[in-house]
Amino acid sequence: MTEIKIDQMVRSSRRSLSLEITPEARLVVRAPKRMREEDIRRFLEKKRGWICAKQKLMRQKCAEARPKAFVTGERFLYLGREYALQVVDAAQDRPLELRDRFYLSAVGTSGGRRAFIAWYREQARAYMSARAAELAGAAGLRYTRLTLSSARTRWGSCSPGGSLRLNWRLMMAPPEVIDYVLAHELAHLEVKNHSPRFWRRVEDLLPGYEKAAAWLRAAHHRLSVL
Repeated sequence: MTEIKIDQMVRSSRRSLSLEITPEARLVVRAPKRMREEDIRRFLEKKRGWICAKQKLMRQKCAEARPKAFVTGERFLYLGREYALQVVDAAQDRPLELRDRFYLSAVGTSGGRRAFIAWYREQARAYMSARAAELAGAAGLRYTRLTLSSARTRWGSCSPGGSLRLNWRLMMAPPEVIDYVLAHELAHLEVKNHSPRFWRRVEDLLPGYEKAAAWLRAAHHRLSVL
């Protein structure tokens, strides 16, 4: 059995041993200054299964978050489903289309990122506006307006004046995840903090929201490819 590779060893006055797998799948070991190498190795062997599984997960996440090249065969998410991209010959640039797959004209591949962002934003304006109105109406809530954001990691916000702001990248996520972010921001119309009362309101708006929240925590990196 091969020896577990330590990518970084950090020794300090700490009293216990800890392991970290970075987003790049590197193993960082933090150990007491005087702990013997063989004791560290023995600990790593006990944790071999966890280390291998965690590194595999991180490598998978890195692959899923890799920037797109906009070539035939690449896969893009829309409402939680993956669709393949087909680059087609065309005499002139044509808008991005989604049928059984995404179709992008060959003359537009240099602007592939631009084309996808414009398409996702167009879908977001229609879809999110309709869902926000439906969820708010059912709960008797009123917001002033809904706009789109391009933040990398912030999925939504609610201003003091009742304006909702949602990230267009959420159009890659399943519908229930979009509903969760909407419910989260709509709840802020009544409760400005994240107290137990706030989460009860989110539950009122979207029963069982925890599953969608867990998806977003686990797969948010998949929404940052553009």
